[in-house]
Amino acid sequence: MRLVFGAVMLSAWSAVCAQPLPDRESSAIEESRRHFTVGDELYRAGRYEDALREFERGYALSPRPAFLLNLAQAHRKLKRYDEAIADCTRFLATEPPPEVASSVNQLLQQLRSERDAAALAPRVVERPPEIAPPPIVVAPPPPAPRSRRGLWIGIGVGVGVVVAGVAIGLAIGLAPRSDSYPAAQLGVSFR
Repeated sequence: MRLVFGAVMLSAWSAVCAQPLPDRESSAIEESRRHFTVGDELYRAGRYEDALREFERGYALSPRPAFLLNLAQAHRKLKRYDEAIADCTRFLATEPPPEVASSVNQLLQQLRSERDAAALAPRVVERPPEIAPPPIVVAPPPPAPRSRRGLWIGIGVGVGVVVAGVAIGLAIGLAPRSDSYPAAQLGVSFR
């Protein structure tokens, strides 16, 4: 495709340069050529937006059909297929030689194919940069509730000791006296 584009551009510019011009138009043509040259360098460097501006400036100074092809290619690289198709159509309206018209018609078909493929391709939506959420402040966990099991065991043991003490005390205090030693002395005497 570059070869076709180069051949089209070469033939178009040779037709432009072959005609003698008055001095006033000559300076506009020279300025136009300068914009063409700068635009071509920018295009080759991949700076399509800047190249497009240079080609538009050159075309404004000297509306030569060759600029339309440059504009079409710059629009194509920027994925502005409708503008590129319009530029090619305007170029064909200038009735170029049949071999050039054939190449431009091929370019038109390719542009339409690329436009249709781009329309069917899923769109990549630019998402705004994500804003980091505020930091989460984590407080230390509250102390675990103390187990009351130990308390209940302590109370149970204490109650058990008290009950056992009371039971022993009652058993001793309420025991029948028959088992006890007599309080009086025995009636035996050893004298």
